[in-house]
Amino acid sequence: MRTQRYTNVPEGFEHLVDLCARHELSNSDFQRFISEVKGLTNKTSEMLPFIRIDGSTIEGVGHNYTLEKLDANDPAVLLIGLDTSCCQHISGAGRSCAVHSYEQADSAVYVVRKNGIIVAQSWAWRNQDNGVVFASIEVNVSERNRYEPIALMFKELANQLLGKLMIDSVYIGQTGYGMTQYVLSVIGKLLDSVRATRMITPCSYMDGRNHYLVAATETYVKKYLTFDGDTSVLAVCA
Repeated sequence: MRTQRYTNVPEGFEHLVDLCARHELSNSDFQRFISEVKGLTNKTSEMLPFIRIDGSTIEGVGHNYTLEKLDANDPAVLLIGLDTSCCQHISGAGRSCAVHSYEQADSAVYVVRKNGIIVAQSWAWRNQDNGVVFASIEVNVSERNRYEPIALMFKELANQLLGKLMIDSVYIGQTGYGMTQYVLSVIGKLLDSVRATRMITPCSYMDGRNHYLVAATETYVKKYLTFDGDTSVLAVCA
């Protein structure tokens, strides 16, 4: 990685140097990024749980993969699309998503690292029904022939989210961006029909406006998905 030397780094923003150097931002882009960050209001609370998953605990993945939520105050969420070959960064079409994940308590980014390097990520948001929506699953071009371990990590994440912070359902966007459709094929849909649940805090841009239910608690299934006493869908949730 090319080392960048940045001038006029304001006090309190030194932590941005390594992040921007990793993405090889020029000095002028670095200064613009600092200006952008100064204009944002970082969240002070969170509605999505911190989860860390070691790939060695999942068959077919391995110890070189980990998954976790980026910290609430981590400015990496503002440039995350540069890690995963997508527009979810402060200068991209998905700028509003990146800002939303930095400012809003009901919004966050979960990342998969391979040998310590971010190779995939998902912008996740809480809906108004105690659910979590993964808008899409984005992946770095270097991993586009190695989807399965990443998909298995997100499958485990969906299951581990249930029951935390009152989360009773997990959805994945209908979009074809990134590796979203592949992850859907690995996890499987609890229902074939598409939902359009609402965000708690609206965002002007999202890939996952329409989404599929992929995981749910037994209580959720019994309340919303049991028809005429048929509980067969519970076997899918197990």
